[in-house]
Amino acid sequence: MAQVAGVTADQLREAGRADAAEELAELERQAVAQPTGFASDPQIDAIATLLATLPPEAQDEVLRRVRGSTPAPAPSAQEADNARSRHRRAG
Repeated sequence: MAQVAGVTADQLREAGRADAAEELAELERQAVAQPTGFASDPQIDAIATLLATLPPEAQDEVLRRVRGSTPAPAPSAQEADNARSRHRRAG
């Protein structure tokens, strides 16, 4: 969040958030170590960092939305009942 807001590691330290300042500094070191066309874009770094905190299914959904794809349709009531029945028999 600090990257998106343009807050520096020094400002975080001054605000008593040395832990967050160190995390921000580490993100900046990683960006320098892995140069790409967008290596210096703090917004992209912040979004990638946030995306990495999500479970894989949520990451997939976010990426589908970003690409503009429609999500997979929800199962019908009958399909959901069948899945529950299979789960009970297997369980």
